[in-house]
Amino acid sequence: MIAEIMACVNYFVGLVPDVIWSGVIASVLTLSGVLISNRSNTKRLRMQLEHDATEKSRERITSIRREIYLRATDEAHQVMRHFVGLSEIDLAETNTSEALHGFQSILSKMKLVVEPATLTLVNSLDKECSSLLVKLLLKVQPMQDLRTEVFGLDSVLDFIDEHVAKTLAEIKLLTASAEPDGQRLNALMKSHESQLTKMAEHKQSRDAKQEQVDRLSNAYAKTIYSELMPFGRLMEKLSIEMRGELGLSTDAVAYSAEMERLRIEMGTLTEETLDAIHSSTK
Repeated sequence: MIAEIMACVNYFVGLVPDVIWSGVIASVLTLSGVLISNRSNTKRLRMQLEHDATEKSRERITSIRREIYLRATDEAHQVMRHFVGLSEIDLAETNTSEALHGFQSILSKMKLVVEPATLTLVNSLDKECSSLLVKLLLKVQPMQDLRTEVFGLDSVLDFIDEHVAKTLAEIKLLTASAEPDGQRLNALMKSHESQLTKMAEHKQSRDAKQEQVDRLSNAYAKTIYSELMPFGRLMEKLSIEMRGELGLSTDAVAYSAEMERLRIEMGTLTEETLDAIHSSTK
C-alpha cells in the first residue's frame, strides 16, 4: 500500500517541470533566510529591551539614592552641630533625641537602597550616633545641674536685692523724719547688714558655680572634636561608598587624607579660639 502511494507521489512529482521546482526551492531558501533573519532580529530586540529595562532600573535606583544620600549628608552635618552645641542646650526644655530623628530616619531609608557592603557602615553609623548622644549627655549633665543651681541663686539674689532696696528706702524715711524711731532704725540697720552679708555669701557661691560651669564648658568644647572622631570617620567611609554607588570616581586614600587634615585643622582652630577667649576674660 505504501509502495503504491510513493509511486503515485513520484509520478506526479515527475510531471512538474524543472523550472517550477527551481522556483519552489528558491522560495523555500528565501523564506528560510527571512525566518532566520527574523529570529535573529527578535533575539536582538529582546536583548535590547532587557538592556533598556536594566538601565532604566539602574537610573531609577541611582536617582533615589542620590536624593537620599544628599539628605543623609546634610542630616549628618546637622547632627554633628547638635553634638557640638549640646553643652549650651537646656536639657529641661529640650528633647535632645529629637535632633537625631531626621538623621536616623534617613539612615532607615538608606538601608533599603544601599549595597550589602554599604549596609554594614550604615548600621555602624546608626549605632554610633545613639551611643555618642548618651555619652555626651553624661558629660553635659553636671553642667546642667550647676546651671540650675546658678539660676536658683540668681533668683535668691534678686529677692534679697528687692528687700535691700525696700529696707534702704525705709531707713531714708526714718532718718529724714523730725523724730525718728531709734529702735526701729536700729532694727532696720541690722536687717540691712544681714541682707548684705547674705547677698555677698550667695553671690560668692553663685560665682563659684558659674566658674565651674565655664570650666566644664571649656573642657567640653576642647574635647568634642576628639569625641566626634569615630562618628566622623564612619561618615567618611560611608561617603566614599555613596559616591561609588552614584557613579562618582573617588580616590579613597586622597579623600581620607583630606578629611583627616580638615579634622586636625578644625580641632587646632577650636583650641586656639577657646584659649584666646579664656585669656581675654582673665
